[in-house]
Amino acid sequence: MAARPLPVSLRAALDEAGRQLGDSFHRLGWLNGEVDAPMPEQHTVLHLASALRAQGFAVAPEVFLRGKEGASRRRVDLLAHRPGEVFVFEVKTFGGWHFDALEEDVDRLLQFGGVGPQTTPFTDMTRAHRAFWEDAVERWGCVVIQSFRTPRFPEAWAQLDAEAGPQDGLDGDARQAWKEVLRDNRRRVGSTTLEALESLLRKLHTCGATFGTQQVSEEILVDTGALHLLWAAFPLLLQE
Repeated sequence: MAARPLPVSLRAALDEAGRQLGDSFHRLGWLNGEVDAPMPEQHTVLHLASALRAQGFAVAPEVFLRGKEGASRRRVDLLAHRPGEVFVFEVKTFGGWHFDALEEDVDRLLQFGGVGPQTTPFTDMTRAHRAFWEDAVERWGCVVIQSFRTPRFPEAWAQLDAEAGPQDGLDGDARQAWKEVLRDNRRRVGSTTLEALESLLRKLHTCGATFGTQQVSEEILVDTGALHLLWAAFPLLLQE
């Protein structure tokens, strides 16, 4: 599937969130209770919300998907809306690389695109409580990864392209490059495999995802690499 153009406002929010995250991280350091633990994902969620609010978006965290009878109990990290646009985010923090868990986030966003958020009617019955969702012309899901891992990871991620991507798996050169990335990080890979990565990438390319990376900070802490944000954004289709 050819990628649709990424909304300018979404790209601007991702860039600004990275800038703000880098500023906070540089000024405060990592206020971390454990020496060897990944940065909590709320760091990025907070700065995404701030960047979106600056563009006039309304934001809501931990939004429930609509179920057949009430909320489904499944949630997304952040929803943002302004007239004509709705963006929904899932954020992951990578110590170990769990690509299967990231694929579950993509599935959750796709499900959200089909059913929308759980809402409660307004007391003003003339006000449609789902209009903000159903009237949106641009409706996008976005997975965002914050990572201190080897710089080869963002370098390889930046090479991904929706129009020439792994519809049936990684080609020879890309497969070898990702093998080297995982080998660089073998102590922190967790349960992930190259096959799990390929499954994730196939799904993202099928969705027509656009990929991006941003270096957020230099190496400013002991035993910690540069901080990067990586993301993949894709249109969500209303299925009702």
